[in-house]
Amino acid sequence: MNVPAASSPASRLTDAAARVALRLGGGGSQVGGLGDEELLELLADATEARKALELIVAGASAEVSRRSSRDLGYDGLAQRKGLRTGTALVQHITGLGRTDVTRAVEAGNELAPVVTDSVGDVQSATAPAVPVVDEWLGALRSALASGRLTQAQFQAIRAGLGEPPVARYPELAPDFLPRAWARAVQVLLEEAAALPVEDLRSQARIARDRLDPVGVTLRFEERFAARSFRAWTDQDGQRHAHILFDDEAGAWVDALLQAALRPRRGPRFVGTDAAEKTRAADADERTNEQLQYDTIMAVLRTGANADPQQAFGDRQPGVRIVVEALPELPPTPPQSTVAHHPNPGFDHRRRHVLAASSARPRDG
Repeated sequence: MNVPAASSPASRLTDAAARVALRLGGGGSQVGGLGDEELLELLADATEARKALELIVAGASAEVSRRSSRDLGYDGLAQRKGLRTGTALVQHITGLGRTDVTRAVEAGNELAPVVTDSVGDVQSATAPAVPVVDEWLGALRSALASGRLTQAQFQAIRAGLGEPPVARYPELAPDFLPRAWARAVQVLLEEAAALPVEDLRSQARIARDRLDPVGVTLRFEERFAARSFRAWTDQDGQRHAHILFDDEAGAWVDALLQAALRPRRGPRFVGTDAAEKTRAADADERTNEQLQYDTIMAVLRTGANADPQQAFGDRQPGVRIVVEALPELPPTPPQSTVAHHPNPGFDHRRRHVLAASSARPRDG
């Protein structure tokens, strides 16, 4: 990490940890005796220490991942420790989840990007190559390294803004979009202290849409092309589903579910029968998740039954159970007689139940 020694994560961790220890004194983790301002200062110091510690973990995780590269084979660090990947090794040591480890590795790579020496460069033998970093990305990385941003905030801005699409606008000067990105980063850095991570990510996406109007349509089409529905059954026989919405369908489902949950979130019922509706809503023991599920199922059933001809043609969805019970027949003839039957193994006395998941024809 190219960070000045005075503001390095190690020094900031040491200073913040010392302030935390001083505020707590000999009370250990007992914070009940602190005043309001002392409690908030303690929380701020502990947060500063956590930010610095996260940076150290990120740098170490990225280095473990680099030393465990697949190109190294069995000589890799993780492989020599009996694990397959660097991510698995970091998880084993830290106890973090895979998503947290991946975020840490990405942050560590941002702070210490891998530099590839140019072939035939005379200076590469005497001095390491210095990567050329755009102003906007340099400002973002400096904010992360100095503790101004957390890893989550950094990833929100980085993913929300993306890269300046210089090639998409050949009529503009090559440095126009990078300078616009730098300005957007400065604005987002100022807002980061007051916005939750989710809102910060949303603001970064809005900034990108304003700076890249052509990309708005492209990203919309990409999200539409990525729409999907996937269902599976777990080991206990429970059915699961995963839906990836496009923009329009996602907004429609959000509006539908918000309407279903409105009686619980307000405003409450009004009108002559408001009291009765309120009592019925209060007596409903379903969780919000169950209510949303029931709403989706009710909409699907209503839509399927509304106009089967338009939705499914001449085959209506359903499950048909066929029970075939033929009368008892005389015993099977001798083998010589059965041999003349087209299917010698056929048994007319068989009864079976057929659960047909295929659609049944629509009446009429």
